[in-house]
Amino acid sequence: MKTQATRTKTFAAATAAVGAVAIGAGLLAAAPASAADQETVDMLTFMVQEEKMARDLYLEFADEYGVRQFINIAKSEQKHMDAVRVLLDRYGIEDPTVGDAIGEFDNTDIQALYDKLYDKGMTSPAKAAKVGITVEKVDITDIKDMLAEMPAADIATVLKNLKAGSSNHLSAFRTLRDRVS
Repeated sequence: MKTQATRTKTFAAATAAVGAVAIGAGLLAAAPASAADQETVDMLTFMVQEEKMARDLYLEFADEYGVRQFINIAKSEQKHMDAVRVLLDRYGIEDPTVGDAIGEFDNTDIQALYDKLYDKGMTSPAKAAKVGITVEKVDITDIKDMLAEMPAADIATVLKNLKAGSSNHLSAFRTLRDRVS
């Protein structure tokens, strides 16, 4: 198992590679939004934690197995987090992931899911690929549910981009699963 220092080093490398580009980064230039209602707060704080969970799992699996897909998709998940953080900032919502270490979450349901998926994925590269498939399927379902709530246009744009990214990740993890099984 990798040390916290190794995980932090991997995360730093992934973050540096990602740069400041985020899905929907053009939203930065848009006018500030009005105060968020509780539904928007709940949606965005959950989404940033869900994206962090995916990123953290994939970083851990990349460290453990050295499989390229995990580090590449972890970089993409960082972009997803950055896109949601743009919205958190725009709506004046506190980011619940600030200061959280890899594998650490404020949302107890996400923490429990992370712990379960981490344990499963650390048994083999094939199991880790299956965890990736599970995470992306759940992410796509959650995004569809959020879009059904008809969020503001800027939120809907980011959610649609996240859904497209998750669909790509799902395909990549299926290919990886087939290759390593």
